[in-house]
Amino acid sequence: MPSLEKFGLVSQINRCVISIPANIAEGSVYELESHIILCSGLNLIDENKLSLVIDKIQVLQMRISSLIKYNKSKL
Repeated sequence: MPSLEKFGLVSQINRCVISIPANIAEGSVYELESHIILCSGLNLIDENKLSLVIDKIQVLQMRISSLIKYNKSKL
């Protein structure tokens, strides 16, 4: 990229790359998981911490899913 675009277009591309998986997962804890995975890919989070965080997120996903199923069964 030309140096003129370094902070304009490149910045927009970077935001878009993060936005795509977040928008796919929007409205759920899956959005959080996608952001954490992106942080890992960018080496912003330690691999050991990544596993702990992902495990906790997956427990939360299961709890939310159970709550949704419970609420649907009561309708």
